Amino acid sequence: MYTEGNKSRKGCIALKRAMGWIFSLALLLLCLAPAALAETAEPRYDASREVAAYLTEAGRNYRLDISTDDDAFLMTYSPSEAEGLETIAVGAFVNEEQATVMTGALVTPDASDMLKVYQTLEAVNESTSFVRFVYSASDGDITARVELPYVNDGNFGKVVERYVYITALTVDQNYNELAALA
Repeated sequence: MYTEGNKSRKGCIALKRAMGWIFSLALLLLCLAPAALAETAEPRYDASREVAAYLTEAGRNYRLDISTDDDAFLMTYSPSEAEGLETIAVGAFVNEEQATVMTGALVTPDASDMLKVYQTLEAVNESTSFVRFVYSASDGDITARVELPYVNDGNFGKVVERYVYITALTVDQNYNELAALA
């Protein structure tokens, strides 16, 4: 039976789910946007400048978005194992304290059996190092995520690039198991 409270709650859940998909789409579009975005944006933080310098020196293709509080370095990879994914978009959201490496929504699991969702996530996370797949109850989606504290040692850019790559590789290797939850 629907009441005003249930309608409002269902609307809120639908809005959060839509926002997750919008974030994923925005992340993908920014990764595919023209190179002009990277050419006109300048990193705002020391940590971001280290990341930009390393990515440029290493010849990595990326897009930089400075429209949020963090400087977002967006990269895409082509999957080799993940069925149903054309690209894997990973962002490194860098500020003066840390870099949060993450994907947008990868999977929206069937929430009717949450025990199965959590058991699957536990098993997948047990078999991975560093990167964690996380279920957000508020969004209803699974993302991949890792946080790296900023250490001013001249290697931060390389560390961030490696974790972006490791995140994409981990998604590629585990996506099929996660997609089975949908």
